Formats: sequence, C-alpha cells, structure tokens
Amino acid sequence: MKKTKIIGIIIGALIIILIALLVFLWAFGAFKISSGEELPPEISGTENVNPSNNPEWQMTETSGDKTALFKTEKGDFEIKLADCETAEKFEELNASGAFEGATFLILAENLFIQSGTCGEAFSVEENEMECIRGAVGFIRDGDEVYPSIVIITGEDLSETLDGRLSVFGQVVSGMETVDEIAFSENKGYTAGYSAVEPILITGIEIS
Repeated sequence: MKKTKIIGIIIGALIIILIALLVFLWAFGAFKISSGEELPPEISGTENVNPSNNPEWQMTETSGDKTALFKTEKGDFEIKLADCETAEKFEELNASGAFEGATFLILAENLFIQSGTCGEAFSVEENEMECIRGAVGFIRDGDEVYPSIVIITGEDLSETLDGRLSVFGQVVSGMETVDEIAFSENKGYTAGYSAVEPILITGIEIS
C-alpha cells in the first residue's frame, strides 16, 4: 500500500512538471510571435490589394477636394479628406494645434497605427467610407466619436472595424511610409503594441 502511494505521488509530480513545461513552451512561443521578432524582411513585399498611389481606392459621393499631408520622422504620406463633418472636425483640431507634438504611439504591425491628440466627443455622422487598407478615422463608441484617437489601417479591417471607426479619409500616396511606421519596433501584443519609440508627427498641411 505504501509503495503504491509513493508511485502515485511520483506520477502526479511528473504530470505537474510536464504541464508546467508545456505552459512555459507555449508562453515563450507566444512571446516570440507578439514581440515581432519574425517580421517580413521586406515591407514592400507585402501584398497591397489597393495600390498606395491610386487615388481611386474609395472614391464615393462623400469624397471631397481637400487633402492632408502628414509629415513624420519616417517620411510623409497624404490622405484625401471626405466631404463630411468628421473631416471638418479633423481640420478644426489641426488648425487649433491639437496635433502639435502628437505621435503614433500604437504600432500594430500590418494592422493599424494609432495617434493620440485631444478633443471632445461628438455625434457620429454616417458616410460611405469603409475601413479598407489606408482608411483614416476617429474611434467611435456607439453614437459618439472620440477624436482623441486617430487610426490609420494597414490592411482591410472592414469586418472588424466597420461601426467602430468613423472614417473621414484615406491614404492616397505614401502608404509605404505608413507601413514603415507600422513595422517599427513595438512592445508586443501583451503590451498593446505600444511603440518602443513613438513616431513624431512633425506637421499636417491641409490644402
């Protein structure tokens, strides 16, 4: 009886050690993936369904005549603004200096980049713009839009972000710069893809 009990204890200990080992290997593997150690060597080699210099991506009845040139430490990119109140809010924020010193502080690799600024919430305005690759918009929650968070998508996120992003424009040139920013070093999935070194927006020129 005593011998059987000892064998049972040994088997139980071995099972616990095996489970601990599997958990460790899983956690280590997840960390390697989330920390971005195995990013594509050539960003330009990623599939681009909507070419970055094609201004016809998403031209709808809400398309306007204005563009906004984002100048950053990594280079420039240009977005075409929609003819909508949300784009007007973006213009007002820029004119007030809300983006001075702003950075892209969340870099979710090929998913999206996110910048923070300031501004009060306002009511959602529906338009035809979708969350395709290169879409630019403010975060929304139900019927309210929060201009404190600006997101630029790195791939088609229509299925996951439509209804959660109030799109007011899209990148029409310089998408390779957006890609480069998105693939800058981040702290991994568990840290919310926060940038190791946030990318400074040096200016936004609207014309």
